[in-house]
Amino acid sequence: MTLSESGLRNQQQVILVNAARKALDNDRPIDALSLIERVPDFWQQNLITIMGVFVFQANSHEIKKWALTLLHKHLELCTKPTGLFPAAFWIRNPVRESQLPSELKILIDSKRKSLELDWDGIWHDPGVGDSNIALAILAKRPEEVFDANACLVAASQIQDWNPWLARYRALGGSLEDPKYLKIWIARTVKRKKEASPKVKEMLRKYSQVGNVGEVRAFLRHITPVTRSRKGRDPNWELAKYALLVYCGWERLGHDVGDWVHIAKSALYLRHTMVQRIAQRGLAGLERTPSAHRVLEELTAINGEIRITSSAKRDIGVRGNPIWQSVYHQLPIDANARKILIVYSRSEVEAA
Repeated sequence: MTLSESGLRNQQQVILVNAARKALDNDRPIDALSLIERVPDFWQQNLITIMGVFVFQANSHEIKKWALTLLHKHLELCTKPTGLFPAAFWIRNPVRESQLPSELKILIDSKRKSLELDWDGIWHDPGVGDSNIALAILAKRPEEVFDANACLVAASQIQDWNPWLARYRALGGSLEDPKYLKIWIARTVKRKKEASPKVKEMLRKYSQVGNVGEVRAFLRHITPVTRSRKGRDPNWELAKYALLVYCGWERLGHDVGDWVHIAKSALYLRHTMVQRIAQRGLAGLERTPSAHRVLEELTAINGEIRITSSAKRDIGVRGNPIWQSVYHQLPIDANARKILIVYSRSEVEAA
């Protein structure tokens, strides 16, 4: 193989690696794992994507079994302990550690032990990544820190975040900083706190000012599509409100992956109006495997939906009072995405 051929092959594999990660972000774990099988040379980058399946797709035994098999194969390709560092620190992040099976951490640790027989069992990151910075900050007390941004880093990595957020405010940190808003909302979600008008306003603000990719990922995280691994109920009120924000914010784009997640979350949260709009939206899009499955589920629950030039008429007049007021204002040629946005924003304003 010539150098040019080798370079081209590497470029193609990098595209597949990135596509696998995007597939997982778009709730297509089967596609993600299928792509990973084609690029074993990039085992280090694939490790985190494979483990991500256990965070976002923990409800499928077959998918988890497949992911575990791939994880074993990829670990066999590792020949240096440093290659394991990104995966080891990713899995040890306090925010996600409790969501992952302990078996994954054991596998990573066992692989390092096999490569480094005198390893002491402690991961010391020689880099300067976020996890390393957070550890250095958390070694101090909040009152010993004088950088507001450092307080946000610490608050995002620890369970008892109140002292760090209080310190952030004392140092004059902006209450509209996207990182601050995200941490505050996450705390409300996790502790099942009431979705007060203040929290709802913060969620709307975060969705307006945060990085689009980060906003999409966060909204998906707080709009569940299935019961948690530990059987815990979500913060129902805030989850339903977040779903409406997800649907109503035009800047998010709403590709097929968004429609699939919105439909699945609407099913789980039992929001029948969003289900109906999502059913019409998905019916007019390319049928990916995930889109096909959720459309079948929507049809089984809500019945068939016709596809004509008027998505408004296809959805039809429903008993929902907000939809009734929106229905008469929508132009006859409004597409499903416009309908989703207008309806959802109307419900957000009424909440």
